[in-house]
Amino acid sequence: MNEQDKNENSLREHVMINQFVLAAGCSREQARQILLSAQWQFQSALSIFFQEFSPQGHSHYNQERILPLLSQYKANIKINIIQHICLMVKVVLVVNKLLLEMV
Repeated sequence: MNEQDKNENSLREHVMINQFVLAAGCSREQARQILLSAQWQFQSALSIFFQEFSPQGHSHYNQERILPLLSQYKANIKINIIQHICLMVKVVLVVNKLLLEMV
């Protein structure tokens, strides 16, 4: 993994931790540990948190904050996927052009 990939992963993790803290109302360290245990899957981490750490009878804890954040997170994932697809298309076009020039 190169330095740029490490920086992108670090930034992504930082953003996810902040979003998790806002949604769950927990500490940054607790958010980091739960996200790690869920392999950085935001929805899984939220499920873990609310199953294990929410007070009895409070299964809808912070739901008004969670749903908008989850929607925003899903939208960000879709944007990232589209950006990666566009980049892949550009790479294919450049490779095709180079191959045509070689012929």
